[in-house]
Amino acid sequence: MMQNKKGYSLVLVPIVLTMVLSLIALTFDFGRVLVLKHQLQSAVDAAAIAGASMVKIEFAVDADGKFQYNKTTKNLSEQKALTEADNYFDKNITAMQLEEKGISILESKGTVIDGQTFEYYAKAKIPVTLAAIFLGSEKAQNVTVIADAKTTDNE
Repeated sequence: MMQNKKGYSLVLVPIVLTMVLSLIALTFDFGRVLVLKHQLQSAVDAAAIAGASMVKIEFAVDADGKFQYNKTTKNLSEQKALTEADNYFDKNITAMQLEEKGISILESKGTVIDGQTFEYYAKAKIPVTLAAIFLGSEKAQNVTVIADAKTTDNE
């Protein structure tokens, strides 16, 4: 009572092969996303450090010798920090060729927090081509990265 199972592998091999190739493709695709996200994080980290290096709240001494907060100096310092951070971010994006690799920068901005901490934020879209084909998912993944750096007082 042995049944004839000829041709069974003709059906099973393509199914298993498709599943294995899909898993390999997804692994490479999501691995690529992780690498690109890490590179974007590096660019944001550099921008935060550059911004923090320019942040310096200065004080002025009044006639009684008391420290007075100098708002004009603070605003100039913050503007220099924002400009420096944006410049570093743009330079790193260009140097790492992230836009050539398909990353679309949706938003990036820096913020001075409490006069000593500089935070930089970037939102980007990273393409996931193979996952879109095999899973029918979105063709890009939104990624948000944030970094902050604190100023040091070496004076």
